[in-house]
Amino acid sequence: MLLHATLGTRFSDAQCGFKAIRREAAQQLLPHVRDGGWFFDTELLVLAQRTGLRIHEVPVDWIDDPDSRVDLVATARADLRGIARMWRTFLTGAVPVRQLRARLGGPVNREPRRGAGVRRCGGVRRAGEPWTGCRTTPSSTSAAAAEDR
Repeated sequence: MLLHATLGTRFSDAQCGFKAIRREAAQQLLPHVRDGGWFFDTELLVLAQRTGLRIHEVPVDWIDDPDSRVDLVATARADLRGIARMWRTFLTGAVPVRQLRARLGGPVNREPRRGAGVRRCGGVRRAGEPWTGCRTTPSSTSAAAAEDR
């Protein structure tokens, strides 16, 4: 929800799951990703969305690890710093979003309209049943893929 409010994101989860991206898009976007930690995924997806790439989300089967060593407070602080940095980056024009959009085939003269280009699949399912509402959703895997239009 914080990402939606601060950066106008339309995807629901940036960190859980796999990411797939076309080589041409990666070559254009990755030089502008600054975070090397947990926020990397978020930054990549925000840049992909801002440059007009389509993001497709596939649900995952999540199993909580009670022995996790992730420091939630430190991770949350780093995410907040990442959000602030990205907000400043877009505000100052430090990332050439329009040029990237033009190179990647996205709409050049405007931000992609709210809700466009994001397809959500999901719902509730019982163990052993396939997900409904998606074309292909292999159980226990996920993808948030950024690809060309």
